[in-house]
Amino acid sequence: MKSLFHLSFLLIFVAVFSSCQDDPAIEENINNDNYAIISKYLNVPEVPYNYTPQPPPHAGSFQGNPDDKFLHPEQIKLRNYKARAGRALFYDTRLSHNNTVSCASCHHPDKAFADNFQASKGFEGIKGQRNSLALGNTVGFEFAYGPEESTESAAFSWDDTVENLQAQIKMALTHEVEMGMTMDEVVRRVREEELYQALFDEAGPHREINEDFVLEAIEAFVNSIIAVDSKFDKEMNKISFPDPNVDFAGFTEEENRGKALFNQNCSSCHGKAHTGVVKAASNNGLELNYSDQGKGAVTGMVEDLGVFKVPFLRNITLTGPYMHDGRFETLEEVLDHYSENIQPHQNLGNQLRNLEGPKRFDFSDSDKDAIVAYLHTLTDNSIATTEKYQNPFK
Repeated sequence: MKSLFHLSFLLIFVAVFSSCQDDPAIEENINNDNYAIISKYLNVPEVPYNYTPQPPPHAGSFQGNPDDKFLHPEQIKLRNYKARAGRALFYDTRLSHNNTVSCASCHHPDKAFADNFQASKGFEGIKGQRNSLALGNTVGFEFAYGPEESTESAAFSWDDTVENLQAQIKMALTHEVEMGMTMDEVVRRVREEELYQALFDEAGPHREINEDFVLEAIEAFVNSIIAVDSKFDKEMNKISFPDPNVDFAGFTEEENRGKALFNQNCSSCHGKAHTGVVKAASNNGLELNYSDQGKGAVTGMVEDLGVFKVPFLRNITLTGPYMHDGRFETLEEVLDHYSENIQPHQNLGNQLRNLEGPKRFDFSDSDKDAIVAYLHTLTDNSIATTEKYQNPFK
């Protein structure tokens, strides 16, 4: 019996060891000549930055990616190389039909990776239908869509129907207005460039540059974009048992008042800790009749007409104009809408209804000032200057 145990253990060890040896993600034979090529085009260090997103301490058990503990250190290292390749792709206009726009054309780091236009222009200068959603408005996509605060599952895009980040990236690359490519053409262009041959060789030795690899790289970079160094986060991190309902010692009286007003009136959709999804999508009474039917235009369901994604609010002060169509220039205009202009749409969210019809929050001017002051505490200014998020091209 003892011999049988030893034999079984030996066979398991050999199988596991062999599988690790066969896994290109954990090999160390990275070509030393790659950086010489990469540095011709990019201002990046030889060893990539750490692109593993780290939520704030007050997020508790959701600090770090729970999958990381199961990864070989070399796999984590190569994920950083993959994100470095994705960073270059994110800023490369060659991924558009006529080499004029990149992902960053609509997602600027100084604007929390949003765009300050009502609707962004695509590769032929034609405006899109909707305002560009911010990418730098969460504690990290991997966490924001699944932590404790979350009460609903959410998807990407304003119509809340794109199931994952790779699908969203592919949609932007192949959209007839945005970048106008096919994925075959994207892959062909990437394969032809010695820069990407070197970047992808380091990101996955012996892996072919294909559609999946390209999408994985951009996804790895976008997943690394987090906003966790705001005044709100710093105050939450000071508390032994973080509670967004208590007054913060480092907040002004107006900021604490604004937080209390927000928690009372707005958190049923947007949450209090700003770590996860509370309400994935809703109708907020902008119109009685929408020209853009949002989720309903995709699903064909009557109950989805006029329904749009509920956005995260981190860095909200950097990402105007607001709403799916960018109709409001300022946060004050947004509060005016909720205070007195909510329309009785058939699919108006329950949070905005009462027995008489649409709620009227009737915020006073001082209430609005306080709420805006609080929203400013959600701003992480470091996102605009963090080197690993900037355009790497020389």
